[in-house]
Amino acid sequence: MKKTIFEEMGGTYIRHGDYLIPCLTLPEEEQRFIGVWGQRHLRYLKEYSRSIYLNLLTSGRLNDYLADIEEQEQERRSNENKVRSQRFMEALDVDEMIAHLLIAEGFSTVDEVALVPLSELSEIEGFDEDVASELQSRAKAFIEKRNAEFAKKSETLGIDEKLKGIEGLDQDMILTLADKGVKTIDDLGDLAADELMEMLGENVLSEVEANRIIMAARAHWFE
Repeated sequence: MKKTIFEEMGGTYIRHGDYLIPCLTLPEEEQRFIGVWGQRHLRYLKEYSRSIYLNLLTSGRLNDYLADIEEQEQERRSNENKVRSQRFMEALDVDEMIAHLLIAEGFSTVDEVALVPLSELSEIEGFDEDVASELQSRAKAFIEKRNAEFAKKSETLGIDEKLKGIEGLDQDMILTLADKGVKTIDDLGDLAADELMEMLGENVLSEVEANRIIMAARAHWFE
């Protein structure tokens, strides 16, 4: 008797009276670690991509898929923290330990260091009011110099003011895009997410962030 497609794919049946019932026992998977990012993606699949979730579940690939998501996100965040640490070290002229302390306390930009209440900065373990005050002074001096340089370069490159107002783009990103010919919100709106990510470099934006920025640039098309 010719095998069914189900049998050719490794499926089996059990007889129940006059009927053959497919054995739908889920294949066993090697269990890999799934942390918070994998769990969040799992909830997303269950709510918004049910067909993909069921396909991964019934094919025995769900755990591997979520574990890969977890590893990719952890690597992305590790690289992101390295970039942030380097920026703090260069902008504030501090060592790696202080940069790591700022990141551990939730600071991601020099602007946040400049604007946070001094009392909050001085509460960081290992900091006192003098250290906090000096860091904040350095942060403000860096921002003042950066803004002046950005204004000069923007004028030279002919960057549209509306591009500067797109949420999610910082000054470095805007200058990088302008150097590659993206100087208006229409130029930005014409890009696909992967193009934007490639222009800005590895680990600068996630796909979700890139799509959000592009949709913000396209918003005026639909007004």
